[in-house]
Amino acid sequence: METYKQLGELLRYIKHHQDGEVVSKMNASGIVYNMNYGLSLYLLMQKAKQIGRNHELALLLRKEAFREAQLLYFMIEEPSYIDAVEMEKIVNDFTNYELAEIACLHLFPYCENAIDKIKHWTKSGNEYVRMSGFTLLGRLIMKRPDLEKDKIQDILYIFDVLPENGSLFEKRSICFALSVIAKFGLKNEVEVINNLLGQNNSAVAQFVYKNMIEELKYV
Repeated sequence: METYKQLGELLRYIKHHQDGEVVSKMNASGIVYNMNYGLSLYLLMQKAKQIGRNHELALLLRKEAFREAQLLYFMIEEPSYIDAVEMEKIVNDFTNYELAEIACLHLFPYCENAIDKIKHWTKSGNEYVRMSGFTLLGRLIMKRPDLEKDKIQDILYIFDVLPENGSLFEKRSICFALSVIAKFGLKNEVEVINNLLGQNNSAVAQFVYKNMIEELKYV
């Protein structure tokens, strides 16, 4: 009963802070939901921080079909409940890049099977799944200081074959992953990868190559 009360309070909070102008801007930029109240990520993260990890409330939020409930689910779900099968269910339901970004920021890095999923997802035929794989790699390194360099080195082969074409968001996710890897202490390895990308004429490889040339100057 207490959990349903929390859900009711959350729904009232969300509706009170709804912003139609934000929704219009999101729709124009391609971030589309069946239902979107337009709350800022700042407000959602502040609310999630107040709630803390809460599996029971997260399950109720996951049943809701609107944007804010989906994002809050990633922010408060307890990672220990998310196994490999559940990760696959979640990632294959993504319909825009914001869902991928928030899941990779708040939930996936703390899941037991995160590294194995990176290897698989970055080779997916689904753009949002690929983007999740590259974004997760960067976030995992940032949020898991216990990771050893050899574990990261073992999966650098994911950059050997990149998609021929991709959205700006996917290209940025690849650059983000490489940038974090370089800062993690593997700059030489990233430079080798980037030089190889420079010899690839695909749109994605060329975008990453040109952006990483500048990025590596400051690592």
